[in-house]
Amino acid sequence: DFYVPDFVVSTGYGVAVSLKAEQFNESDPMDRRGLTILRGMIHDIVAVAFHPQDDKLLCIDSEGEIFVWNTEDWDLLASYKTQIQAKCMEYHPEGEKFAIGASHG
Repeated sequence: DFYVPDFVVSTGYGVAVSLKAEQFNESDPMDRRGLTILRGMIHDIVAVAFHPQDDKLLCIDSEGEIFVWNTEDWDLLASYKTQIQAKCMEYHPEGEKFAIGASHG
């Protein structure tokens, strides 16, 4: 059997969309649409990472700004400007740290 977990897709135009695994089985394209969870960031979202225990989502944009969102109400908790040209990011399994993969190594 083919298994896909629930996941989030980040797009250009500063949008993040949440998708449920069962949506892959829907034949009607309208039923395969996800739930927009973030909209209106100024720059493209490059990477996202969910905190392993807390209700937090990290995302980094194409200009290197890191955003911390509360996933309960989608309030912005913090933002940090960096010079990082990120390609990916991930929380440590214990949630105390996170790593960012950058284009310059």
